[in-house]
Amino acid sequence: MERFAELPPELVTRILQLSATASDPLDPLERRRIRRQLGSLSLVHSTWTPVAQRLLLGPDPVKLYHRREYAPFVQLALARGASLAHLVNRIDLEWWGEEQDTELAAVLQACDGVEELVLTYVERVHLEQVATGPNLSALSLRQCTLVSSSFPLLEPPPSAPLPPPPHFTALTSFDLRLCSLRRDFLPFSLHSSHRPLPNLQHLLLHTGAHDQSPGTVRALVRSVAPQLRSLSLDATAEEIVFGHGGGDGAEGSAPRFPALRALGLYWDAAYSRLVGTRFLLPPLPPASSARAAPAPPPPFLHLSLYPAPSTLPALGATLLSLLESAELRAGMRWRRVEHLRAEGTLRDLDGFADDEADDEDEEEGAREGEARPGERPTDALLRAARDASVDLLIEDAPPSHAAGEEGEQPQPQSQRATFARGFDTSWWRFVREVERDEVRRAADSSS
Repeated sequence: MERFAELPPELVTRILQLSATASDPLDPLERRRIRRQLGSLSLVHSTWTPVAQRLLLGPDPVKLYHRREYAPFVQLALARGASLAHLVNRIDLEWWGEEQDTELAAVLQACDGVEELVLTYVERVHLEQVATGPNLSALSLRQCTLVSSSFPLLEPPPSAPLPPPPHFTALTSFDLRLCSLRRDFLPFSLHSSHRPLPNLQHLLLHTGAHDQSPGTVRALVRSVAPQLRSLSLDATAEEIVFGHGGGDGAEGSAPRFPALRALGLYWDAAYSRLVGTRFLLPPLPPASSARAAPAPPPPFLHLSLYPAPSTLPALGATLLSLLESAELRAGMRWRRVEHLRAEGTLRDLDGFADDEADDEDEEEGAREGEARPGERPTDALLRAARDASVDLLIEDAPPSHAAGEEGEQPQPQSQRATFARGFDTSWWRFVREVERDEVRRAADSSS
């Protein structure tokens, strides 16, 4: 130990990093071994403790899915002289319908190194209390209720002076999925020119059928539209933002996105249509109008296909017909689309085909939108996508396993990437690839 104590700190850190490197990061047994080894290394020497703790807390988020797990973490984070709180950089909380408590803001303030925060099923969330970390660049809220300090009971503000509008200068990625967006969860009506997210670059906004304030949703999108580099909307959010002239009755008031590079499309079975078409092909202005022609779509498109089992055969036929159409290829060239990725859980199509094969005789030839004789539906989709220079990824459900890491539950077969927590969905993976310039262009995929 004396010899190790004489080594430079940088060399000690590198030795610990190498000793804690997993040969297979996806192997749960290997990950468990690394966690135990880092726990042992943290006890060897006082100079090793902060290095081992940082390696232990750095790669994986702190996952707290129940109050009984959250309470010890609060005590640890708020303890006098606590150092572990400063090492946490990712937090994932799920409260199953409980309201945000007063301790959460204090915990997040103590964990000043947090870069990514995921909240699921949390009621009465105040952004100005949970999203103010100096390093918080990614915030994901799923099925939460967002409320405003200015309108705590959805009533007009009192005569007392209003608090200054909040600013979240560190946030660059915002994931809002199926949340109740109450009136002025960001106080746009009090401050019409308010830009609470001046550095936001990536936005996913899926409002669903949940309670929402259309005016606040439109104001949110407009406030960040000039700087967004990626955007994904669901059917209801698209209707709010683009429907009826942006919803304000003013013709041509829909926002423009001059810096957008990636657009998330979305097959919504409930609406039986492809979300994003208004953005891709907006109506042309009349010849007599002085309005400019609509801007072209961004160069990178991502189509999410996660249908319900009952709609899978119809969606498969529609997708095959689309991929085989000459209009798609001409449209991609005309609109200068560099890359289109279609991604979803379509593997079960082969099971439907096997069932139909037992009842029907195989016909010679194939009509448009149908697989060729002897060709499985997924193979037909892959062939048509390749011919159309479309990057089609057919995703399998994650395999279930009987034993994972300590404290983890086996993953069910029905879990889909579109329902993954936080920023692990197929859309966010695509955004990261676009930002790192790792996505193939259409010209490359056809060669």
